[in-house]
Amino acid sequence: MTKSIFVQLTAEEVAHIQRLARERNEFKESHGIKAKRFDSTRTNYDIHVIGFGAELAVAKVYGVTEQLAKNVNRLGTDDGYDLIINGFKCEVKCRAKHHLDFILPNPNIEAFKADLGILVYLHENYLFEIYGVIGKKKLKRLGFVKEFEWGKRFICDKRHFVDPELLLNFRQQKTPAETLLTAGAHP
Repeated sequence: MTKSIFVQLTAEEVAHIQRLARERNEFKESHGIKAKRFDSTRTNYDIHVIGFGAELAVAKVYGVTEQLAKNVNRLGTDDGYDLIINGFKCEVKCRAKHHLDFILPNPNIEAFKADLGILVYLHENYLFEIYGVIGKKKLKRLGFVKEFEWGKRFICDKRHFVDPELLLNFRQQKTPAETLLTAGAHP
């Protein structure tokens, strides 16, 4: 189990991510791009709100909120990562249900372009839990393909993640780069 970092979004931040989610949803619908859903009880708009919220929470913790402003202007898809934190390309995945693991939108791990994966959970009232970090090498080694009702996805159990503080410590020169790139609890 990791030592999570919790981030509460303000009412102003929630209004901002809701506006961005509406814009992204309208853009994707107008271009025929469908969300790769994991939860049939949520709308595409809801999924975008959760995703933007998680990215904002992570950006706040790691001091890169200015990147988020640039990245959300691309309303289609990103370049295979959401943020660059301390020189590492990071993919943020948020789950609204705490029992779910790090799940990629397709079964091909080679499509994962980031250096690090960051797992975030949504709690009530836009409280986000930054659960942990995993390096691409560990993700490739410890993850697996699983069939879900919505199709095959590459998944990695959350118990393989390490404390998100390691990424903070890297900025302060307390964590070597190789430690982060291979980050993940030993099986």
